[in-house]
Amino acid sequence: MSMHRNFASIAHSADYGYAFDSDAWEYNARPFLSCKFRMYQTYGDGMRQHSNDLPVIEDFAIDYLNSLAAAMLEDEALAEEVGRLHYETRQALMQFAASLVYHPEKDSGFGRTRYFSVQQGKVSRNQEKQHDDRYKALSDSHTGSAESIYKILVSEHSEGYERWQLANNVRNWAVEHLKNYFMEMPAVFLNWFAQDSRKARAFRDAHEACEGIAKACRYRKNAIAHVINYRAELDRKAQRDVLQLTAEASTEAA
Repeated sequence: MSMHRNFASIAHSADYGYAFDSDAWEYNARPFLSCKFRMYQTYGDGMRQHSNDLPVIEDFAIDYLNSLAAAMLEDEALAEEVGRLHYETRQALMQFAASLVYHPEKDSGFGRTRYFSVQQGKVSRNQEKQHDDRYKALSDSHTGSAESIYKILVSEHSEGYERWQLANNVRNWAVEHLKNYFMEMPAVFLNWFAQDSRKARAFRDAHEACEGIAKACRYRKNAIAHVINYRAELDRKAQRDVLQLTAEASTEAA
């Protein structure tokens, strides 16, 4: 279902407004965050839009997510829609990528190259795989590190917010599963905000605010559904008990 919401900027309300547009898409745009995250100029005229909107740029990214979180608190439908942009990378994918480690003594030389396919979760020394677009050659850049995992799993067509979430997921997974787990904070790793760690933490906190609100909304809906189902089951049980008592009374009367 399509959704478009305009909402106020917390830090730049005098000059800019923000929008979330679930249908926004621009060919080959490579937005900093997402084509769905929009901004426009207001020239001090409240929330009235006085320019074409464009994808949120780097200098406004932290304020955008914080402002979006504030809007989500007042709009459950918006919270649900934004929640669709949040994802967890499958552990099996990260485990597979971590297993792809180049060994010069085994993998170098004619006919010894290994090829891997993330989609199929397979590794092969069949040299015919070099002609299969699903496979890539294992090289000395594949070290099993968190950075290597990220580079294997990232899509060249992904938007900035997707890349940040992947980096965040890989970093969190690596801490628990890898000896060589070190990885910079996602925004620093991606060279955002001139690698300013303070801004990197601020962005992470803003993302977690949006993610937390979206999850809370989903949990609340699930809890409501559970209570409704529980009450309905009690009603059905009560009706069954009445029918049973009625049947027993009829049997005794006969």
